[in-house]
Amino acid sequence: AILNKGNLQLFDEGVIMGMNALFLRKFFEEKSDGIALLADSFLAFPDPESSAVVIENLNKMLGWNIDIKKLIEKGEEIRLNARDLMKRTKENLNKMREPKEEEIPMMYR
Repeated sequence: AILNKGNLQLFDEGVIMGMNALFLRKFFEEKSDGIALLADSFLAFPDPESSAVVIENLNKMLGWNIDIKKLIEKGEEIRLNARDLMKRTKENLNKMREPKEEEIPMMYR
């Protein structure tokens, strides 16, 4: 009933590892009810917006009002920094590919 208040999808397949797996295993062993709220996130860099999604669902489910504004802002900052880094990397790769004057063979006529 309380789970219906959030925008949740059931975990149909895949692997859970780490602390989430440990907690769920303990609930299972104790024959207790327990859930793990997980969000899609990027593996390569921090993703505070995925935490915001989980907190937003907790807010809906439990009637809480935890502010997620700073998480969203930080996520946007990380995304912009990553985009800038990719742009600079691409520019540097293109510079590396450009033939340098000393590398161009001399031409005779």
